[in-house]
Amino acid sequence: MSERLIAFVHQPQNIVVPPVNQADGVALWTDRMARGLRKDHSIVCYSRRGPGQPESSVFHGIEYRRIGWGYDRYLRAGRALDELGLLPPQRSFFASALYFRHYGQQVATDLQSVGAEIIHVQNFSQFVPWIRRRNPRAKVVLHMHADWLVELNRRWLRPRLEAADAIVCCSGYYANGIRGAWPQFGSRIHVVYNGAAPEELTEIGERSPRLEESRRILFVGRVVPDKGLHILIEAFNGLVEELPYAELAIVGPIPMIARASLAIHTSTEPMVRELAKFGGARFDRYLRSCLTPAAAKRVTITGEVSRKELLHHYRDSDLLVLPSILPEGFGIPIVEAACCGIPTVATRRGGMPEVIVDGETGCLVEAGDAAGLRAAMGNLLKDDARRRRMGQAARARTLELFTWSKIAKQLRDVYKGL
Repeated sequence: MSERLIAFVHQPQNIVVPPVNQADGVALWTDRMARGLRKDHSIVCYSRRGPGQPESSVFHGIEYRRIGWGYDRYLRAGRALDELGLLPPQRSFFASALYFRHYGQQVATDLQSVGAEIIHVQNFSQFVPWIRRRNPRAKVVLHMHADWLVELNRRWLRPRLEAADAIVCCSGYYANGIRGAWPQFGSRIHVVYNGAAPEELTEIGERSPRLEESRRILFVGRVVPDKGLHILIEAFNGLVEELPYAELAIVGPIPMIARASLAIHTSTEPMVRELAKFGGARFDRYLRSCLTPAAAKRVTITGEVSRKELLHHYRDSDLLVLPSILPEGFGIPIVEAACCGIPTVATRRGGMPEVIVDGETGCLVEAGDAAGLRAAMGNLLKDDARRRRMGQAARARTLELFTWSKIAKQLRDVYKGL
């Protein structure tokens, strides 16, 4: 593919500060692809302008263009309708053409002056028709890291999908769901996975000293109900009875849970909808209240940490656990842990079975099954040889399929076909 100008459109809630290390998975993916493609292409990235940031800047050959709040500051009030659950899930405010309308339209207009040949939009399908109208010669890619194209109002979605030249999904799980819901767009749908950077491990040094009999379990992600952390706490309460030196670190941001969380509000699954009962509070406080006295001494909830600290957590752990109830699109922590030779116990949900080979690179259990989760964790923590074999297999599979350089190649192949 000859050199082209590629524009990535970040989600408007992301304030991007290069180099992107401490960010959500979508912003991380966008940054890694921008880095991976910059040698052969001109790259521009759009994001919302944060306090003190310039309207544009260049970092390591990538141009960053930023959009201010504009009248979006007034439209933010509409999010209360979603947070209070006052709108039907399929017609949530966040999915409407009003949500971050200023950001989307300003990006679409600015792109006219940039002259991008490929415009890659993250998650926000409502931006696609505006970008298409103002940039008719460009190829527009809509990238989904959520199940919204299946869950949301079809009348709203149809013109957005018609305006997209390609629809990229972070897993076959999402891609198959969209193909089933929108078979007329099946030929436009592609899978491009998330990835990891094994080279980061060269900078973090040796494991921290600890008791020989101790075993460390790690969770990485937002501390929210849909991640199934209450199930993990229930399982860990029982685990410390048989493995008193087991430790659990819960690492990730701790947001206030909306009374009607978007992830929960838009789901049609009873298992997920039931999680609405946790809305309106910080979930970490509930988790702490569920710990037994013995388990409470062995659990750390860190909140958000720096990228370097996160890598240290991976390095010092024996097992990653992702007990998600909401179907995950991919699960970046799985491949990041694998780079350290750490296997994962996860639920058989969403795209995670595409990342984990059950019984070879980790174990899959049913969502909501605390007893099954406890058994899977205990079996691996007590069998060092098996756990290490799985960790080595997970690392080998990640190096083969899920490094950022391999993901950039997948993306180039999609772009070539446009």
